[in-house]
Amino acid sequence: MKKGIVFKLFVLTTALCLLILAIIYFGQTVFFKKYYIHQKVENVKASLDTFAQNYVNQVNDSLELWRLQKEAFVPFEGIVHNLERRYRETASEGIREYIE
Repeated sequence: MKKGIVFKLFVLTTALCLLILAIIYFGQTVFFKKYYIHQKVENVKASLDTFAQNYVNQVNDSLELWRLQKEAFVPFEGIVHNLERRYRETASEGIREYIE
């Protein structure tokens, strides 16, 4: 059976597109997952360090402490919950140690 050039180009283009999608999916699930977790943990650590430094300076002013607490924790509410969930659900000891 004779196959035309159009069919061959279609198969080649489809295979190339599927290969590109597979590479992107693999990269997102394997390589960038650890990077995203690392970035979130570093952002939370930096915010907590800033909060700790400012807390020492503002111990007596309750309104200022409330403002500092809001600035430190509100932007990371979703991140903290996601990290706690990932900590509970992961089977990897390396990821658990890193999150701690």
